[in-house]
Amino acid sequence: MDVLSESLAKFTVDLHKQLVKNNKKNILISPVSISSAFCMVLLGAKGNTASQIEKVFHFPAVEESTLSPKNKRNLPEEMGCEPVNTNVCQANVVLQAMKQLLQELNQQSNLYELSAANRMYVKQDFELKEQFKQCTEELLNAKAEAVDFQKDPEKARTKINAWVESQTKDKIKELFASGTISGDTVLVLVNAVYFKGKWMEQFDKKATKDEPFHLNKNENKTVKMMYKSAKFHLGSLPDLKCKILELVYEGNFSMHIVLPDEIDGLEQLENDMTHDKLISVLYSTNVEQKVEVKLPKFKIEETYDLKETLSAMGMTDVFNSNADFSNISSQRGLQVSKVVHKSYADVNEEGTEAAAATGIIIKHILKAVPILLIEFTADHPFLFFIAHKPTKTIMFYGRVTSP
Repeated sequence: MDVLSESLAKFTVDLHKQLVKNNKKNILISPVSISSAFCMVLLGAKGNTASQIEKVFHFPAVEESTLSPKNKRNLPEEMGCEPVNTNVCQANVVLQAMKQLLQELNQQSNLYELSAANRMYVKQDFELKEQFKQCTEELLNAKAEAVDFQKDPEKARTKINAWVESQTKDKIKELFASGTISGDTVLVLVNAVYFKGKWMEQFDKKATKDEPFHLNKNENKTVKMMYKSAKFHLGSLPDLKCKILELVYEGNFSMHIVLPDEIDGLEQLENDMTHDKLISVLYSTNVEQKVEVKLPKFKIEETYDLKETLSAMGMTDVFNSNADFSNISSQRGLQVSKVVHKSYADVNEEGTEAAAATGIIIKHILKAVPILLIEFTADHPFLFFIAHKPTKTIMFYGRVTSP
């Protein structure tokens, strides 16, 4: 795995562990969407603010990357100076990797639909440093658009939400709820990801039947259970007490179903999951065998306010008066006021449609061992994730406790 995909895997496990606390519901996140949005924040951050972002997202610090001394963390002091130092945009290996990943994800294919886009909306009279504008566009393809937050924040909110809807084929609506964008907003950073793929081995709709799904040892619910008998890649991780099924899409993507051995084994699986073990899951499905697969159809739509979650993970300065965003603008008193993440996934007989969006509001505040299986029946809570196979990048990650 390269530096970015490894960072994303570590962040995925950390964030999931935070979200499952006191939460028994379905979960769905897009690590790529959240990380891409915060790469824009990182470009504008300095000092301890930048260090906290790097730590939470497991990004290697700029000083640790393979740079010549003149291009290290002291360079952002020059941001905004003329002429623009183009080398600054090469200064972070993670940002370079994100640029390459976004380029790869946006390559056209007739086998699947995929897009990942960034955008910045800036208060009309708010002056961004030239270096920040250049680097966000060059590295993250995030163009800046001026909007009137002060006079008509509701119109600006509607405009931003409309962009997100168009980028996600109308699957992510109302990313920013009414009232979340106000007159003191100076900058909104947005990312949107969309994926639609068909199974290499599609399920026959006629074979889908009503069958029980065990919510726990004592409760069941009736779900639409899909069925397919074909050759699939299988694996097992005894340390995690789970079986893994890889469902391949046409093209460069696959979904991994991580099914606990026990009906009530999901909580222990989530507790025991680490970055290294998640990587093991990615590489564990190396045995292809004819298997009778039963998988419930499911649709997940979730919304998360990540401010408290990210603060608990160690990113505190960005949300308070200690925030140092002097690489964004010379104006002091900038801090992140809200981080919202919305996700969607529809898994059915034909394939999967999934989307996610992340929005960050910045305000001016005054003040593996293979085994042979005969049957794989996902009839109790499980983890799943969708990965981009060439880069081993986790695009979507979640759990199903109730289809």
